[in-house]
Amino acid sequence: MFREADLDDINADFDGFRVSDNSKHIRELMDYAKGFSHPIAQALDLDDVAEWMTVDDDAPVIQNLTTEEIVNMVTNPAQAEEDSDEDDVYEPKERTSIGKLLELGNDYVAGLEQYPFISEQDIMYMFNIQAKIMNAKPLYMKQKSIRSYFKQQRMQQHSTLQNPLPSSSSTPDILPVELNSDE
Repeated sequence: MFREADLDDINADFDGFRVSDNSKHIRELMDYAKGFSHPIAQALDLDDVAEWMTVDDDAPVIQNLTTEEIVNMVTNPAQAEEDSDEDDVYEPKERTSIGKLLELGNDYVAGLEQYPFISEQDIMYMFNIQAKIMNAKPLYMKQKSIRSYFKQQRMQQHSTLQNPLPSSSSTPDILPVELNSDE
């Protein structure tokens, strides 16, 4: 009734319904993987594998991943979600004080001066940077209030650790302090 040429024409119209060779191979591999006792192999689903194999067909990839990273994402999805959350959070670095910068700059210059391949021009460049930092230092200094200054002076004068009372003991004598409730 139907010739073979007619069947080819009919099959061409229903090409989307035919199981391709790749799909056959995937199903065979899935059946083979189900035979393993590993929990990941047991959890594999044909839809997940098909989605994984055709992920590049749907949309352009925003992030380039290595094969190892992709395998880690598939095997450890919870860890991949945690990693993606960490990428979104911006944590600013702690600001280094200007005094610390100057100290580090001095150490850096002292270290550079020890090597013959560092020119004097390079060292002068570092000194120029230090000069800029020193000129900017007053802009970042906070002025203390007079009350905090007097409070600091009073604490230094009354500190038993800085001015221990003379005694025969090696440990300082700490006197009990009573606060007046009148104040």
